[in-house]
Amino acid sequence: MPGATVTAVPGAGGSAQGCSRAVTQALYFSGVLATVLVVLLIGLAQRPGVPPDTPWSCPASHPVKGYLMESGRRVYHVPGSTWYEEASPERCYASEAEALRDGSRPARTPSPRPRTDDLA
Repeated sequence: MPGATVTAVPGAGGSAQGCSRAVTQALYFSGVLATVLVVLLIGLAQRPGVPPDTPWSCPASHPVKGYLMESGRRVYHVPGSTWYEEASPERCYASEAEALRDGSRPARTPSPRPRTDDLA
């Protein structure tokens, strides 16, 4: 274009070719970033399980309760387990295998504490 001005990009060698290379790299990195975001969004859309029916219950078809702990760790509770009734599910699963695929781990069962003689 007649009268067009080329602005030098620092570190690009001060030429139009260097500027073009910088623009190409910027477009490449923004394309990579966009691809990563799309992959993450697709992954979230295909997350195993279903949302809970209510804050305290899961649908009968997905009885395993997935719970997100304050630490960010995901655990699951199966019907009949120690804390199942008290757990407020974040996600509900059809099976333990489905909960494991979503990154959840079985909730720990509290172990009995050893008795000491001074409690008698």
